[in-house]
Amino acid sequence: MASYSAIIAAAGKGERFGQRNKLKEKLGGKAVISHSLDHFGGDDDCAEIIVVVDGAIREWIEGNPLLFASTKIRLVEGGPSRAASVANGVAGASAPLLIIHDAARPNFGADLLARIIGAVKPEIGVVPGVFIPDTVAYVSEIDKGGNGSGNQGEGVFGAARAEPGAGTLLAEPGAGTFEDRTEHRQGHIMEHPDSKGLCLVQTPQAYYRESYLDALAAAGDGLAEFKDDSALYMAGGFEVSVVLGKPGNLKVTTAEDMATLRKLMGGSAPKKRAKYTGLGW
Repeated sequence: MASYSAIIAAAGKGERFGQRNKLKEKLGGKAVISHSLDHFGGDDDCAEIIVVVDGAIREWIEGNPLLFASTKIRLVEGGPSRAASVANGVAGASAPLLIIHDAARPNFGADLLARIIGAVKPEIGVVPGVFIPDTVAYVSEIDKGGNGSGNQGEGVFGAARAEPGAGTLLAEPGAGTFEDRTEHRQGHIMEHPDSKGLCLVQTPQAYYRESYLDALAAAGDGLAEFKDDSALYMAGGFEVSVVLGKPGNLKVTTAEDMATLRKLMGGSAPKKRAKYTGLGW
């Protein structure tokens, strides 16, 4: 087996999780990011762990030398997008094989990593995927922040603002503002595509460094458009195969994701400190 460089993307803002940094949250007795660091750190085939960080995560890791003691760990500054951050990490990698992973996926496991590495080829990357068993639907654009007026467009997705080209139906000219004319179609089902063959793409993903660098060069100034490494790699003219992923390999995006992972991996939510006032406290 070729030695590999682990590139861990840990520079995202994580705004949907809330005010706390999700990578620092305790899960199964240790921080979310520590699960990935410990796994790669204990793998003899991992030559180095390049963690792409923002300022806050850098300060936290550098301030806890006993917690992050692996000599394999190197910190690299993140970029303006996920793809740019990964590119910064790849630029400093030395091994012929890259394993690119989201720090917010702590539950991937050794078996999944072995399947990925066993399938990767010099010009064929590998991603883990979990097929979607449920019905899927295209839904008209909504404002996920809930900033709409909140009347007819409000439902399970919350109040929303429609955008041009989002599948909304315009009323007669002069019927009010664009938001007023489209409110009743926001968050509505537009179409039911065939779900056969659709899957959820996970990390870690495997690519040979030489071909990945070629894909980065081909992306040029459009690097920020790529939300997943497999999309960037394919745009560079290479192929990507899929191996069976792990249903429990969830990415922590919201507090609900963390609650689900705590059920799978152990641990409990942090307790709120009681605030006492008055005499005697």
